[in-house]
Amino acid sequence: MLQMEKILLHVCCAPCSPYVIEVLKKTFDVTLFFYGPNIHPHEEYDFRLNEVKEFAKKIDAELIAGD
Repeated sequence: MLQMEKILLHVCCAPCSPYVIEVLKKTFDVTLFFYGPNIHPHEEYDFRLNEVKEFAKKIDAELIAGD
């Protein structure tokens, strides 16, 4: 079996990434990376992170969240 190349994709929110991820998943093993210390207020950061977590589950993608 041919192993797919891996790619790490930075995502800042769930709505802007689905199409790109769909295209990349045809060729790559995609891991999502969420990191956004400039997202304010903190509630917005938490909201975006939770949405990305749900999206990652839905598309069966690994998610790494930065500190």
